[in-house]
Amino acid sequence: MPNPSEVFKATRSCEMCGQYKIKAFFYQWKSILTDLKKIICHRCAMREYFGTNYKQNKQYQKWSEDGNN
Repeated sequence: MPNPSEVFKATRSCEMCGQYKIKAFFYQWKSILTDLKKIICHRCAMREYFGTNYKQNKQYQKWSEDGNN
């Protein structure tokens, strides 16, 4: 699974979930199969990287304990 790279903190809508976010972190996401690029919010980036229930994922818990949150 590709690691999303941080783009910027801005006010805009997420291209994946469609929600309008105010002063949120956005990431550039690139699909492996189709080379499709989207600007996605922090929540969608975490779901893509760690899975749907990412807060229960052991890798996410270890990642957040290391101070990467």
